[in-house]
Amino acid sequence: MIDSNRWQEAVAYAQKRIDRFSDSASQGQVSFCVALVRTGYGSKKKQPAAQRLQLGRLGLTGLARLGQMSALQKLVEKYSIRTGQNAGFILLWIRGQQEFTAAEKSKQATAYQAAANTLRQALSSPEAASLVGPSARCRYTLAWCDFRQNRWEPAAKEFSKAATGLKAVSDSLAPEAAWMCFVAYKRLTKKQPQFATLASDALTRIAHDFPKHDYAKRVDVELARLAGPTDPDQMIQRLEAIRADNPSYESAKYELCILLLQQWKQAKADQQARAALLKKLAAATDVYLGTATSNTNAARRIKCCLLVVEAALRNRPAELEMANRYLAKAKPIAATAPDDSRLILTEYHYRALQLATQQDDVTARQQHAQWLADHAAGSPYEQAALVILANRLDRQIKTASSNSRREFIQQAYAVYRRLHELLGDSPDLVSTNRNAQVIVSKLAYYASQLEHPAESFTLLQQLLHAFPRDRSYLRRAGLAGYAAGQFAESLDHWRTLLAGLQRGSDPWYEAKYYQLECLAQTDRARAARVFHQFQLLYPDLGGKDWATRFRKLSKQW
Repeated sequence: MIDSNRWQEAVAYAQKRIDRFSDSASQGQVSFCVALVRTGYGSKKKQPAAQRLQLGRLGLTGLARLGQMSALQKLVEKYSIRTGQNAGFILLWIRGQQEFTAAEKSKQATAYQAAANTLRQALSSPEAASLVGPSARCRYTLAWCDFRQNRWEPAAKEFSKAATGLKAVSDSLAPEAAWMCFVAYKRLTKKQPQFATLASDALTRIAHDFPKHDYAKRVDVELARLAGPTDPDQMIQRLEAIRADNPSYESAKYELCILLLQQWKQAKADQQARAALLKKLAAATDVYLGTATSNTNAARRIKCCLLVVEAALRNRPAELEMANRYLAKAKPIAATAPDDSRLILTEYHYRALQLATQQDDVTARQQHAQWLADHAAGSPYEQAALVILANRLDRQIKTASSNSRREFIQQAYAVYRRLHELLGDSPDLVSTNRNAQVIVSKLAYYASQLEHPAESFTLLQQLLHAFPRDRSYLRRAGLAGYAAGQFAESLDHWRTLLAGLQRGSDPWYEAKYYQLECLAQTDRARAARVFHQFQLLYPDLGGKDWATRFRKLSKQW
């Protein structure tokens, strides 16, 4: 039709075909829409402009009906399709999605608000009402904009509307929208209990509309929580009362394990009660693991095992056999856990590290510490793992051969640098935190060994801010400053040392030598005067250990 210039017929045919589209896309349908967009926006021919533009917009509408958001965005970028104020629903929706994606990166409230404004404008377009699925997806993103700004009530209402539209077109996001409606209302109940009714209604809707979804399995547990303030014993009774034929049974058993650990923590002084609760927790975990199928969230199954491990290791005395047993139950689940289980895997390796430490299993301790160092950056367990690796490298460096020593030093430098970044280096911290002091000192040492004198000098300056009279730090800073070419700063440290050292001692001669070396670089005339005065008072120039160096130095003036 297009090739024979039958433009009106082409538009009518495309409109009729796209009106029959649902969100179930075939490759042929996608290709058809892409061809329409290319005809409308990618052709260099000017005429007939109106029909070409109609075909292009129909192509965009078709892709929207098919849920091909990624393809839409790529085509908009490829053909530089304008998304201005009067662009219509599809293009405004695309722009709003792009703005939301940018806001998710920046986390700025103004960015979320800008995206929300664009998405609301898209939904106000006349064509939005006829595009049920795309409009529902647009509203879902709008709800997230409100949610990210802690605007819980507007977010809940938008999530609810989105869930209705998404369910109408059998969109897989419908259960997620319904659940987020509940989550938003639940946030409101913390300060406004009256919203508990709306939160309960949202849960009831999930159970009715999506009875086979995983969220439906959590409904009764969440309803029990919404019932109002209650003590742990009452909550445990409610959870234990949920029967095996209830969809929430599995979630109830999981929540039961969480509550039992909380009770164990609260029974701090009562060791007998703690021992009984630990056994009850282990039994509840066994029930949950027996209930959970292989399709159940792996993170939850690992978590329940780790609850027992945590309590067993913190018990007095520690129940190492029990900790070992439940860590072994978690191990095969952890080995096949999906990539999105990183947080729980991090805790698994940390608990394994704790157990290995208590059992004095050096090999296992190093293995789990290495995993945490490699995979748990930014977690609460990173520091503990790095300290273990740092101590091991310190020992290896002491016994390493000349061939392997530098490689170990490079590894130690990298580990101590991470520790330094984690702890910080403020004077107050370094002066009060022994670990921070050691880390800065070690990092400065390894930096000097790798011939990074400027970095070593900067680190030692941090230590001297906290310990301005420490002779060891003064000497090391003096040497590092001299090696880095920072002679004036180095000179100050050698002068401070000279004032506090015993005259005529070997450390004193060293400080005198570097004082003259630094003066030779900053004030040659003064260096000559200081040297001649020194020579008059100490004609042997420090004896055989120093005389040769001093005489060589004196040839500079």
